[in-house]
Amino acid sequence: MNTIGAILAGGQSKRFGSNKALFDTGGGLTMLDQAIAHFKPQVDHLIICGGDNASSYQGLNLPVLDDGDYKNRGPLGGIVRALSRIAVQNPNAVLITLPCDSPYPPDDYAVRLVASLKTAHAVYAKTEHDGHYTHAAWRTSALEPLRNLIQNKAASMRAAHSVLQSNHCLFEDSADRFRNHNTPPGSS
Repeated sequence: MNTIGAILAGGQSKRFGSNKALFDTGGGLTMLDQAIAHFKPQVDHLIICGGDNASSYQGLNLPVLDDGDYKNRGPLGGIVRALSRIAVQNPNAVLITLPCDSPYPPDDYAVRLVASLKTAHAVYAKTEHDGHYTHAAWRTSALEPLRNLIQNKAASMRAAHSVLQSNHCLFEDSADRFRNHNTPPGSS
């Protein structure tokens, strides 16, 4: 099965105070660099869903998508945009999403999500106490229901998975890998 990884890096980073994808995590590597390094080996192809920040990522030698018609729809806008592109170019592929502020997915992240997809439109990662709705795998069959849902600007990732009756994939052994960085280190 052809897998296309999409790093979600189009957020406004309001709590972070600047584009968190470009935050230096140490050694000159940004959060986005870390996400690419940890995610790229797990998928056949990798793209960046850059939203309003798309122009900031052009030097990465990866395809970068803006949100197109799905601007200001949050991560769901980037996912629908990516699925729209994939549905035309490779309709049997599976899109696997990783938010840039969780740049250290488990080494078997993509494999486990795809295995848990089974016949569902989508699957999301779950740890003992939390659903991680942007950490997910999506079939192109999810595109039309998501397009319909996204017409409501307040559509959430949780609502998307509810509409799709998504499966979940339990990652009980690696909950720390799903920690997101919404504020700079040391801020309160």
